[in-house]
Amino acid sequence: MRARLAWRSSSRAGAALAPALAWALALAAARPSVAAAGDGDAVAVAPGGPPSLAGMLERATEALERARAARLQARPRPAPVRVRWSPKRIATLDVGGVLGAMLGADLDGDGRPELLAVTDQSLIAYQLSDGRARELARVSFGGAVAARRSRDPVATVALDAAAGEVLAGSSEYAHGLRARWVRGALTQVAELDGLPLCGQTPARLAPGRNYFEEGGAPEAPPERFFGQRCRDVGPLAGGPARLVARLPVEGPLRVELRPACEPGCASERFELPGVGVAFDVGDVDRDGGIDVAYAGAGAPGDPDAVRVVPMRDPKRTLFRRAFSGGVAAVALIDLDGDGADEVLAAVRLPGSPRVDLWRLN
Repeated sequence: MRARLAWRSSSRAGAALAPALAWALALAAARPSVAAAGDGDAVAVAPGGPPSLAGMLERATEALERARAARLQARPRPAPVRVRWSPKRIATLDVGGVLGAMLGADLDGDGRPELLAVTDQSLIAYQLSDGRARELARVSFGGAVAARRSRDPVATVALDAAAGEVLAGSSEYAHGLRARWVRGALTQVAELDGLPLCGQTPARLAPGRNYFEEGGAPEAPPERFFGQRCRDVGPLAGGPARLVARLPVEGPLRVELRPACEPGCASERFELPGVGVAFDVGDVDRDGGIDVAYAGAGAPGDPDAVRVVPMRDPKRTLFRRAFSGGVAAVALIDLDGDGADEVLAAVRLPGSPRVDLWRLN
C-alpha cells in the first residue's frame, strides 16, 4: 500500500452546502430587531414569519447529509483485480542484525516505493525492481545503548508522511532516529525518543521486556501489546479511513477501521486469533476490503507460515505459504502502482544475519 494517500473534500459538497448557509444567513439578517418592551407590551410577529434558529439548523443539517450522500455516490468504487499467487524468493539480504519490521514508502519521490527494513542495528532502504532487491542506503543507530535491553531485540519503523521522513527505533539503543532522502542519500536528521509505531507517536517497551506498555492507572493496569500497524486507506468503507491494527500480549489481533467523515460515522472493529508479531494490513485484490497477512505465533526460528485472509471473513484463506524458518517481518506494499498490495515476507536463516525476501503475489 502506498505510504502517502491524500483526500480532499468534493466540490459537490461545498456546492450543496452553500445554498443552505446563504439561506440561513439571509433569514438571520432579515429577522426584525425587537426593541425593549415592557411587561404586557405585545410584540407583533407577521404570520409565517422567520423560522426559529432550531429550524434553520435542521435545514442546514439536512443539506449537509444530502451533500455527503452526493459525494459518496460520486466517488468511484474500487475495481477488484484477480490475484495471482506465485511465491518467489527475490533476494537473500544481509541485514547485519535481527530484523524487526518492514515498510514501503516512496522517500525519493520517483513514484515507486522503496522497501524500508529496520534491524536492532540499522535502518536499510532497498529498491525493488525486475524481481530483485538492491540496497540503496543504510543508516546505523548510534549513541548510548539502552539502559535496560529487552529480552528479545525489538525494532520498529513508521512514516511521517507530512514531513517525508521515516522513523526507526531499536530496543538496543537509548534513541531512535528520523531520516529523510537528501540529495540522493538516506540521511539522519534528528534523534527520536522511544520506538515509533504509528506516525510521530513513539511508544515505550516495558522495562526489560519485548512488549509495549501504554496508559495505566491505579484502578486500571496498562495495556500491553507486541506491535501496531497503521495505514491511511482510500476507498475502504466508501471513503478515506484510518486502519489501526494492534496485537495485545494476551488476546487476538485487533483491527479498527476509523472512517474520516463527518461526526456520526461509526468505526468497525475486528478480531483475529493466532497472529504472531509479523503482520500487516492492506488490500491485496483492490476490492475495497481489509486483508491481513500474518505469520504464526510460534517461537522465533521455528518453521512458520504466512497466511492472508479477508478481515470480514477470516475463516476464508486467500493464500497460505509454509516456510522452513521463522518469519521475521511481513509487509503489504503496492509495488507496481495498480492500487493492489503485494505481500512481502522476510524469512530468517538460522544462525545468520541474513534473511530470504519472498514476494508472494
